[in-house]
Amino acid sequence: MSSLSPQELIGEVAKRHGVLLGPNDPILVTLTLNELILAGYVDRVEQGLFKSLDHLSGAQAQHIDAAREIASGLITRAADYGADQIHQAVDDLVTSLRAGLAADVQAAREAADRAEQARTASNYALIGVAVLLALVVGLLLGRVI
Repeated sequence: MSSLSPQELIGEVAKRHGVLLGPNDPILVTLTLNELILAGYVDRVEQGLFKSLDHLSGAQAQHIDAAREIASGLITRAADYGADQIHQAVDDLVTSLRAGLAADVQAAREAADRAEQARTASNYALIGVAVLLALVVGLLLGRVI
């Protein structure tokens, strides 16, 4: 509500109460003093409010910075945890693959040993066949070696 001029106040009091005030009436002086005093209080309240708002803005900025720091830490810890889980999974996979590879290498060695034994047996068989063939040829030709 805007403040009324002295003439408007005089008119409103006359209309409502039927009392005619003069421009120098002590009640108007009192109203002017009241208005000035209240304006001073309003100024102080506004200054306090602005200080409070500044303080709240600063506190809000600090809370935002703290929240960012906390969020950053959470993200970093989550990323570290994820990386650790991936490293563990890869290590487990490598261990499993190495065990499988070692078993495959052992099986290949055993197969190679069996192949070597078969080749040796095959060579002995060929030598035996060659000796037998030589005996047969020698008998057929009448000669015994």
